[in-house]
Amino acid sequence: MELDILTSVGLVALMVKFTSVAKFVEEKEWKKLRVQVYAWVIGVLGILLASQVQGLQDQLISNVALRDMSFWTLLYVGLGIGSTGSLVADTLRAVDNKSSTSV
Repeated sequence: MELDILTSVGLVALMVKFTSVAKFVEEKEWKKLRVQVYAWVIGVLGILLASQVQGLQDQLISNVALRDMSFWTLLYVGLGIGSTGSLVADTLRAVDNKSSTSV
């Protein structure tokens, strides 16, 4: 079985963010940990909601419709989306020296 680019990016982002979470716990950086957990929760809730909305159920992710995905697959996709979004935000923050990405 081949991994498509979307699945690969989500998997890499998830691994990077799991590593970051381990570092946050070790260094007791609770605020950063909380922000990452929020990103994951939002990603998972968003994909679970999308899988139940009539107009979005037929959307394909890795050639599988949302309606046909198991709970565990939806969980993985949601975590991947949350991790990718968090990784993009981290990258923008690192590149932007004017802090225009801070909220």
